[in-house]
Parts: sequence; C-alpha cells; structure tokens
Amino acid sequence: MIFECINNVKGKNVTLSGRIESLKCYGNYYEMVIESSSRIHVLFGKTELGEFACIPDFGDGFHIADLDSYAWNREELISS
Repeated sequence: MIFECINNVKGKNVTLSGRIESLKCYGNYYEMVIESSSRIHVLFGKTELGEFACIPDFGDGFHIADLDSYAWNREELISS
C-alpha cells in the first residue's frame, strides 16, 4: 500500500511517499513495516485491557481506542 505523508518542517509542508512494506499476523498481534525516508516497525493488537500499539524503534508503546477512532489514536501517538 502506498500513501502520502505531509509533515511540517520549519514552517513548510513537506510531502513524502510512504508504503507499507509488510503486514504479518502473529495470532493476537500484528507487525507492520512502514518505509518512507526511514523504516519503522509497528506492533499492534489486543490484550485484556484493550488495544495497543508499540513502536520499538522509538522505544514507545501506548493503548489505543478502537482502530476506527482515528482522532483519539492520533492524539495518543502524538503525545507519546
């Protein structure tokens, strides 16, 4: 899957192309590899406490809402 990212760098919007290189299911969680100007691994899935996302490349993990709750999940990712 190919997508565009818009990032504000020093007051200018910079558009980059990105792509999801792989998506693997490991039963109760998924691993996704995103490539753009860098490569990022994202793990996400469900636990008894709810859904989670983890970005080991940033040393971070957090709870997320339902995957359709874009605004909430975006805020969790930004604050994290």
